[in-house]
Amino acid sequence: MHILSIKKGVYALKKWKKNKGDANMITANLKDIEQQVISNSLKFQKQIEAFEKRIDNSGWNKGRLRPKHPTEARILSRFKQK
Repeated sequence: MHILSIKKGVYALKKWKKNKGDANMITANLKDIEQQVISNSLKFQKQIEAFEKRIDNSGWNKGRLRPKHPTEARILSRFKQK
């Protein structure tokens, strides 16, 4: 592989033997990925907060909802640490 060109700080690599789509493929740096995650999290902050509020209000994180069957309780009690 040889370095063909540099686009926006990302190296574009090209193989000697061409396959479909090889000319358009570029490798992403970790910094670019981290920057994109940060920018997207800032961009969608309101949606993230709304979803977290919806989870809190709906009771999804209540824990166990149904009572334990006696046999199930006996089996699970064996795994409890003292």
